[in-house]
Amino acid sequence: MNSTVNATIKAAVNSTWYPLKDWNNFEPFRIDALGLVTLLGAPEVNNNVGKLVRSKYLEYLPLLGAYIIANDEFTDKQPGFQLYNINKSIYTPDIAGWFTRWLMAQDIRTAASCVDWNVESVEHGFGLEIFISGLIGIILNGGFIVLTVLMGDWWGFSNAMSMTASIVARTYLVSRNRRWLDKAIENAIKRDDPRALRPIKDKSKTRIIDQDSIAGLKWDRLIVVLSDARAVIVRVPACLVVDCFVFNPKPPNATNETKRAKSLPPRQKQEDKKPVSDPPQIKLYRFVRGVAWLAFGAHAITIGMSKLVSQIVTVLIIVFPTILLTMGFGSDDMRVGSRLRANIFDFPHVSEAAQKRVDMYAFLNLTKDQEDSLRRWGLAPHETNKAWWDDYEERKKRYNEDEIGRPKPLIDMVTFEERKNALVSRSKAATQQPQKTGSVAMSCHTSHSTT
Repeated sequence: MNSTVNATIKAAVNSTWYPLKDWNNFEPFRIDALGLVTLLGAPEVNNNVGKLVRSKYLEYLPLLGAYIIANDEFTDKQPGFQLYNINKSIYTPDIAGWFTRWLMAQDIRTAASCVDWNVESVEHGFGLEIFISGLIGIILNGGFIVLTVLMGDWWGFSNAMSMTASIVARTYLVSRNRRWLDKAIENAIKRDDPRALRPIKDKSKTRIIDQDSIAGLKWDRLIVVLSDARAVIVRVPACLVVDCFVFNPKPPNATNETKRAKSLPPRQKQEDKKPVSDPPQIKLYRFVRGVAWLAFGAHAITIGMSKLVSQIVTVLIIVFPTILLTMGFGSDDMRVGSRLRANIFDFPHVSEAAQKRVDMYAFLNLTKDQEDSLRRWGLAPHETNKAWWDDYEERKKRYNEDEIGRPKPLIDMVTFEERKNALVSRSKAATQQPQKTGSVAMSCHTSHSTT
């Protein structure tokens, strides 16, 4: 009697609630998706998520290597980078993690590119981007959850829910780091010149804080050597160098958070030691990291127990968004957070066949003291190398003086074409011979406007 009732109930449930129950039996082969979704693609996710650039379409989709987010590795500082502050004569290998990841993702030419970092006086809104990426996330993630319910694959349902929890945790953790960067920029500029962030009268416009708009802000010129030996010139408001480009963004009073602290707390006597309480932001941040670890663990377990169809769908909705993210699909790398805007431009060289680091130094129009700093840092040879310094002086004159010897640095010109034409004209005047324009490097950065 009981067996008959149980069989009847099971048949009714299967026919009523699981219209796709036959997909549970579709297992012509088996796949080991555990290693695929948990280990592969982790470096790519680390680099692309860690640069704090928002994706218009992929913000709320699952990605490979979710443990990178749970372990907070996307904020770690990376070795092999060097930052040289020309104006302050300071060198440091300690560079913010988001900045190094952002640099590695750019198409930077060796010793031929310059990055200007400007700030928007009003935070940029991402309402449309959030709506689009949120709608895509709801359709794909929600559709996967509904599919597992229709199949009656409860392990697959648990897998889908753990993926959703991982997305929510990642969204919070990344948004917190973006917000801390925005606040660090705001506080640093207000400290240096409170007038800079005053809103303009016309609300439809946004003032860009650049080298020409705010006279009170000082700007530093940096040379950053990447881990692959490429070098790039960076121009940034001086007040942002330490708070945003050297130290990782941090919330207020987070001096005990070693990844985001400017320095270790002062040494105290044993009897004076008091327990240090983390700020609420850090406590919540760590709690969400714990949730991310739980979601990752649940995902690792349930995906192996899921049915084949659920595993295939899981791989598809994780792998393809990761591939698109690494390709920069829907991402505007020229905007980091809500205030920072980058402008990359290439500068011409005296000879296209000989693009050397010396051209970068000549383009910077360095003073004698700054040239001495290059020697101390090992970026330039000692005075005994007469040939190098003679070549440098010749290039420096050509980059920074017009045909009749008046100071007119190429670095102060607005467009690439203006710099190129000026360099061609000066080269002709220097040689007193007709020279084809092809002798000057004509390539220009293609990812954005040079104006």
